[in-house]
Amino acid sequence: MKKLKEAIQRHEAELIKGILENEGIEVEIKPSHIAYTDTIYFGEGSLSDILVPDEMFEKAKKILEEYSGKE
Repeated sequence: MKKLKEAIQRHEAELIKGILENEGIEVEIKPSHIAYTDTIYFGEGSLSDILVPDEMFEKAKKILEEYSGKE
């Protein structure tokens, strides 16, 4: 798995996960390993990383760029 996004809000990570899964891309959301950003400090609003399979990284990146209008 390769890190597509790092240290983003959990709600944004869930939104991105939905977009990518609708395109057939497997997504994992993991807690960010940046000091003081875990659930102890932020609760459910903690910072997260988004991981996708290595072979789907470029496709996932392109989908997000198109979705955000940065083609």
